[in-house]
Amino acid sequence: TVTTVYDPEGRTTVIDLLPEKYRKIRLFPVGRLDYFSEGLLILTNDGELTNMLIHPRFHLPKVYHVSVRGQVTQEQLDIMQGGMTLQDGEVLAPMLVHALPHDNYTTLSITLYQGINRQIRRVCDELGLTILKLVRIAEGPLRLGNLSTGEVRSMSEEEVLKLKAACTAQNSKVSR
Repeated sequence: TVTTVYDPEGRTTVIDLLPEKYRKIRLFPVGRLDYFSEGLLILTNDGELTNMLIHPRFHLPKVYHVSVRGQVTQEQLDIMQGGMTLQDGEVLAPMLVHALPHDNYTTLSITLYQGINRQIRRVCDELGLTILKLVRIAEGPLRLGNLSTGEVRSMSEEEVLKLKAACTAQNSKVSR
């Protein structure tokens, strides 16, 4: 599924997956999940909220759970947490990373504070880590919770207000 309203190649879009009641109110995806990722995706028809969520000055932290093959070394974690420059010259801000090792894989909880295209995939690739699964579980105060893949729910008015307040608070931090 692609994260767009319309795909000229005719692929299934997130809008195609919505129940009819949501398609009627012309929702638009805010931000993207790449083709091989899953998780929290905000769709809205609120222009003010959209602007706040996509504009860099309001950038809210996003939390991902990432399963990678094998074990992650302390050196790899230190590089992610310290920030890095990718081979193409893109400079990345530090990430908050916690690792939970399992027998054959590691689950990373990664919090991003910057919105670079395919950032986690690019970092893992450069560090020699093979991603098995990547799921966005939070954006600012909004949490995925127990929604299953493909499930949809409406945000409460309280959640919308909390998102807007978090964006405003984040903008205040950046402005100082």
